[in-house]
Amino acid sequence: MATAITIDGMRGANFALVVRAPVESGSEVTAGQTVFEIENHKVVQEIEAEADGILIHDLQPGDLIGLGAPVAFIADAGEDQKALAKDARAAKLSARPDWSEEIACEIPASDAAGGKTISTAKATEIAVLGHGAANSLAATLGASIGIVPRTAATPAFFQDKILDLVVYETSRLLTGKKYRGLNAQFAGGRIVPHERVIPGISFDEGGRLTLYAIPDAETLTLAETQDRIAEGLMRYVGRKLGIEDVATSTVTINDSSAADLNLTVPLLPRGQTIIISVIRDAASGFSLGITYDHRVTEGLTVANFAGELAKRVRSYAAPQERPAEAACAFCQRTAALEVAEFRRRGLMKIIDETGTENWCCATCWENW
Repeated sequence: MATAITIDGMRGANFALVVRAPVESGSEVTAGQTVFEIENHKVVQEIEAEADGILIHDLQPGDLIGLGAPVAFIADAGEDQKALAKDARAAKLSARPDWSEEIACEIPASDAAGGKTISTAKATEIAVLGHGAANSLAATLGASIGIVPRTAATPAFFQDKILDLVVYETSRLLTGKKYRGLNAQFAGGRIVPHERVIPGISFDEGGRLTLYAIPDAETLTLAETQDRIAEGLMRYVGRKLGIEDVATSTVTINDSSAADLNLTVPLLPRGQTIIISVIRDAASGFSLGITYDHRVTEGLTVANFAGELAKRVRSYAAPQERPAEAACAFCQRTAALEVAEFRRRGLMKIIDETGTENWCCATCWENW
């Protein structure tokens, strides 16, 4: 009786890729001989013959095979090899599985000209994540920025915000080679880069969510970026935005810093890889939340992007004036000098009969 060769699934995957098929169908094999190499969820497995006999299969490198069903047989002499070959072909998939049925708002394949085809390992990962809790094709991570006091030259509208800085620096980071892959979309089983970086700013005054696109953001100065944002908000409030203003963004930036928040997990818009949320709580200042499409990129890349973006935004903080150093009102000895050279604990605060506060060093106090 023929011995069936089946490929078991790993971590929920239900198909695998044939990497090598070194033994032709109809050849004799011995137990323990490698007959196939299969890529199954980022791992290449060597499939060995479990018995001596004649190997029957219809596999070539690049074929996709179903898991759990016989993909080949080891026949004994005199068995019906044609019937076994027919059974083996049944496990061979005619095309890559279509995962778009599992993905909400999938972009039609006709929109996905160009780009690069994802690997079988990535397709398997998508299938595994897509069948997990909450259809986990997206993930979210965050980066802390802290308090960013703006300079006096900053327009009044942006004095207590960092939206303009996030838009400005995001446009430059995504234009550069290092993070260009985050400005893309997943469509038709392919990762398709966008030709331009177009940040879309989320405006929502309640029930009227709109993405206002800034097409040439990477060419604008910070002042010009601020003007575009302010102009877009005014046109949004006046209900004067046209379809060309809202339908072209490739990355979304959502400013939720008006509320006192420390976490947000936004929904990723169709055709985009990342959405950036600006949040703020009273205690720790600003932070960023970035939700990303796990089909297009990996967490480490997004984490590096978030860290670099946070560092750039933080660099705009206005330098804070150091408070005047406390000194003794009588001998002008500073607190630092009192501690370092006279081995004292610092200065004492004294109040005279008029209620005026002053500092006094230990020496002056002892000689009062």
